[in-house]
Amino acid sequence: MSDVLRIGFAVEGSTDLVMLESAVAAILPEYELETVRLQPEVSDSFVAIAGTTGFGWPGIYRWCREAVEKGGGSISGGPVLESYDAVVLQLDADVAAATYAQGHIDDPTGDLPCEKKCPPAEATTDALRLVLLRWLGEPAEPKKLAICMPSKSLEAWILAGLYPADPIVKSGALECRSKPERLLSGKPLKGRLVSSNHKDFDMYRNRASEFAQKWASVEKKCSHAKRFAVELRTAVQP
Repeated sequence: MSDVLRIGFAVEGSTDLVMLESAVAAILPEYELETVRLQPEVSDSFVAIAGTTGFGWPGIYRWCREAVEKGGGSISGGPVLESYDAVVLQLDADVAAATYAQGHIDDPTGDLPCEKKCPPAEATTDALRLVLLRWLGEPAEPKKLAICMPSKSLEAWILAGLYPADPIVKSGALECRSKPERLLSGKPLKGRLVSSNHKDFDMYRNRASEFAQKWASVEKKCSHAKRFAVELRTAVQP
């Protein structure tokens, strides 16, 4: 029997959650997984709800700050990381172009926006990681935490997995393409995940297993997917 890992997920939204749960299962096939949804909150019917923190990157910000408060200044000082074998924390790289005012957040640091010229995508993601670490009260990524930071968003990974023949995917420029969800909205109606800027949760859920099956291809096309996989495997090590 495989070992059981308890993985917590703090993600931006419901569609991100179903895809990342499948991705994690593909990255760690040797384990049986028990997944716990930390952010967004989940109702008794297992439907993601805004709760006190909200959705999107502002929800991640507030969740991080609450964890830091409980930890006496850092997430590693509190109970969150100790309660799981690993915690997946998602923040899409397009957040680097945002301002705190857009998220209705009063933060005086001024470290957003931090977007850099792309390519290389790492210029922006490395800058945004420093912002995220400040939200967590950490000087470096703590043990048991796996940062998931797709460039520009998780939809880039979905494109790479589900639509490998897409010209942008084949060009190698996918991780610098802004708003990749717009490319998804132009895909054939059967299986379409995004329509008129609306993400179809049921379709995301229906295609999550297909995405997981294509994960090896996602890692080849998206360097940040590979980085996430490496960090996750490291995070679950004893």
